[in-house]
This record gives sequence, C-alpha cells and structure tokens, in this order.
Amino acid sequence: MDGVVSAVIVFDDEGDFAAVRAAEAYCRERGWSVGRMQARSPRGVICRPNIDIQKWRNLRPNDRAALDAVMVGDRQGPVEIRIDLTKESPDV
Repeated sequence: MDGVVSAVIVFDDEGDFAAVRAAEAYCRERGWSVGRMQARSPRGVICRPNIDIQKWRNLRPNDRAALDAVMVGDRQGPVEIRIDLTKESPDV
C-alpha cells in the first residue's frame, strides 16, 4: 500500500489476541489473505484467497505497494484493517 487509506475497520475485542483473531476471521470470511505476524509491525492483506504474504520486514517496496490493505495493532488490541479502496473494490 502506498499510504492511501479509504476505509478503516476496527476490532476492539478484549483479551490476548482476541482483536487479532476477530480481524483474521473477518478476512477469512471474505476470502482475503493475511500476512504473517511480526511484533510491532503491520501485516499485509490481499483481497484474494490463498496468497502467501511474508512478514512485513521481508516485503520489498513493490510487494507493499501491491497490498490491498494492512492490518495494524497488537495482541491486546485494538486492531485495524486499513483498506485502500482505490484498488479493485474489495467486499468490505
């Protein structure tokens, strides 16, 4: 993603990883792929199923630009999915 955020979805479930798991379930229900966790870093999201998205530190600038969204937050929540709606319209 190149910094354009057109929609933000917030998950504020309480408890260790509760918001993270809720955000992951939201993505899974829509057939979106979510990148691997890395402490204190965003996770990439692509609005297509079965895409292997590496940890943030392993994504090159062109990989990051290809993302449809990013998931940010930590194990205690809240967690946000920041969606770039200038790309192909995902089913938000």
